[in-house]
Amino acid sequence: ISLVCGRRCGSILNMPSLSIVSNVSRSVVPPDFIEEATKVFQKAIGKPLEYVCVSLVPDALLAFGGELDARAALCRVDSIGKLGVEENKEISRAVFQLLKDKLQIESTRAYIIFNDRQPSEVGFKGTTFDELRKKK
Repeated sequence: ISLVCGRRCGSILNMPSLSIVSNVSRSVVPPDFIEEATKVFQKAIGKPLEYVCVSLVPDALLAFGGELDARAALCRVDSIGKLGVEENKEISRAVFQLLKDKLQIESTRAYIIFNDRQPSEVGFKGTTFDELRKKK
């Protein structure tokens, strides 16, 4: 598992994360994949890089369309805000292009699930963002 979080991985308005689970072998994941994915995701979601978290779980037992051998991915985007009809289209475009360019996963072999979170649904610093917001 690879994980990159910015210096302050969280803020009341800025906590986006991109999680990718794939059956692609870790041995073929480019060494700069997480760094590149972080930049691509940050640009697409429009939040400061210092708050962006990206993870990749390679070598997953993952079937897509009943096929185990063809490369595939299941992605999840979580964010407090900055998600919606138009925003999700931009993030999809960017993430699917990243998957194709870096992991050779076609857009027909992956899903992206979007989760627009409430501040009370995300924990940070031993509490939730809802509580942190009240303290400001």
